[in-house]
Amino acid sequence: MTQTHETPRAGLNAGGKKLYDSSVADLLTIRLTIDDVAALDEHLSNTIYRQLQDVFTEAEPRYWQRRAVVFDEVGPRCAEVALACRNKAEFIRMYGPSPEIIQTIREVLHTGRVLSQSSDSDGDGRRTA
Repeated sequence: MTQTHETPRAGLNAGGKKLYDSSVADLLTIRLTIDDVAALDEHLSNTIYRQLQDVFTEAEPRYWQRRAVVFDEVGPRCAEVALACRNKAEFIRMYGPSPEIIQTIREVLHTGRVLSQSSDSDGDGRRTA
């Protein structure tokens, strides 16, 4: 089937707004406003920042110790998971990044974003909703 001007073609959509159309004269017209670009930039920045927070939070033994406590509180069915969390915490203590490196990364993350300690759920760098 030949692509013609009248033939419907899938387009890139963002929030129900069609961002491009295809036609014979103009194969690709991108319709992005400054607001669209700003929203995309903010979303990507927040996503990347959150992923970095998670990576470095999960590299700390205290994160896995807290997880172990949570699984212990659930009951005996989660005892193996709690033990696995404790084992991971111990492994990170022995072979993980040094506390100095973690602290430096936290400082970089905090200077990139203003995070108050009051928004920190329990001292692990994660923001509460």
